[in-house]
Amino acid sequence: MGRLYRKHVYPVLPQNVRGRKLAWNISLPLRERYLDSLSFLPAMHRERSLFTDDFVANAREWADPFRQFSEYYDRAAIRLAACSTSIPRLTSPPIS
Repeated sequence: MGRLYRKHVYPVLPQNVRGRKLAWNISLPLRERYLDSLSFLPAMHRERSLFTDDFVANAREWADPFRQFSEYYDRAAIRLAACSTSIPRLTSPPIS
């Protein structure tokens, strides 16, 4: 459903429709929603008119921020999983 909104509905909605960007964000899968909220550059595809041609030309030479944050996210998940298996769980002492 979200993909249909992003592909067919969002592009034809007028810019001033309330909730347009929120609906875009909500339509994303959880991981992508989080990553999209971290970086303004993925919005370049949605809101191209906000950026000058010079900025876009320079940004094309930079690392893709969405891909970069995706790698950070995935590495953090791996580290978290590794830590949770190696750290003993603390338990409360029995109540007497």
